[in-house]
Amino acid sequence: MSYNIRTATENDMETIKRLIGQSDANANGIEKLLNSVYLYESETGDIKALICVEEINEDGLLRSLVVDKSCGIEDVLTFFKVIMSKAKELELKDLYLITNTPSSQQFLNMFGFERVENDVPTHIIATEHFQNSARNDTMVMKRTL
Repeated sequence: MSYNIRTATENDMETIKRLIGQSDANANGIEKLLNSVYLYESETGDIKALICVEEINEDGLLRSLVVDKSCGIEDVLTFFKVIMSKAKELELKDLYLITNTPSSQQFLNMFGFERVENDVPTHIIATEHFQNSARNDTMVMKRTL
C-alpha cells in the first residue's frame, strides 16, 4: 500500500482532533498550527499518523505524534524519517519533544534524540504545549539538526 505525506488543511481538523483525542497527546492550540501539521495518509485518504513541527525561533517542538493502530512499524519509521528531513528543510537548529512514554525513548534514540534535563531553552519552555505537557512523569528529548 502506498502513502502520501502532506500538510494538514482546515478540512482535516475534525479527523485530527479525533485522532489526538484517542491518544495521550496534547491538542491545545493545534488549530493555529495547521500549516505545521503533517499527515501520513493512505491511498484511500485515511489519515494513519500525524505530527506537528512547531517552529519557535530557530528551534522546533515536535508535538502531537499520533499513530493509528493499523499503521505498521515500517510506516512509522518512514513517516518519522520524512519529518526529520522536513525539519532540516526548515533550517531548524534543534528539535525538542516531550514524551510520557518511556518505551518511546529507544525509538527516539534511533533518530538521534537524547534525553535532556535542564538544557531546555526558555523559548521552548514558554510554549503553551510545553506548559500543558511537562509533568513529573514526562521526559524532554532533544536532537540537534
